[in-house]
Amino acid sequence: RSSAAMATTGGSTRTGGFQTTVPSTTGIAIGGRPLTTHAGHQASTVTLRTHGPGDLDWIVRRHAVLYAESHAWNETFAQMVREIVDDLEATFDPEREHVWIAELDGRRIGAIALVEDAPEVALLRLFFVEPDARGQGVGRRLVEACLSRARTVGYSAVSLDTVRSLEAAGHLYRQHGFTLVHEEPIDIWGPPDILESWRLDLLAKA
Repeated sequence: RSSAAMATTGGSTRTGGFQTTVPSTTGIAIGGRPLTTHAGHQASTVTLRTHGPGDLDWIVRRHAVLYAESHAWNETFAQMVREIVDDLEATFDPEREHVWIAELDGRRIGAIALVEDAPEVALLRLFFVEPDARGQGVGRRLVEACLSRARTVGYSAVSLDTVRSLEAAGHLYRQHGFTLVHEEPIDIWGPPDILESWRLDLLAKA
């Protein structure tokens, strides 16, 4: 599989599997900051679960809509995401790959995928968080779940591609030990940007 596809850009339709729950009486404490409900008082619950029926199509739709709105990316980007998801669904290996859906009180607010690129190298793909849930640690939890699974599976490295304008994502990757290994101009999705390739060596000593 090609690694030249965005992390911010897969999976069978099965349910069950990995799930974490973090309850709170005043909201969700993740990343040291509270995530409350719209009401502001009732307890909220953020969960990370294995993808199920309809989730992969939702990931494609939300990528298309969100990045058209924020970056004016065109149908070329949406088609790339569709192809990534179709390929993942067709070849999904549940022993070595995983797709997580983040939910807040049952509402889907983000996703991430761990996809095999080579026997010892995984790709971090399809990572995004809904705009109204950003800045609260949801993205951090998704990345940490992905990297934990990569280590458990036995991958020696994780790679991903993103763009420079997604500064918060780049900061998160750097915080988790990723190193920027390549960059080049890109304009096939719309306005010019810089495509960045990042890599994390899971065997490196801390």
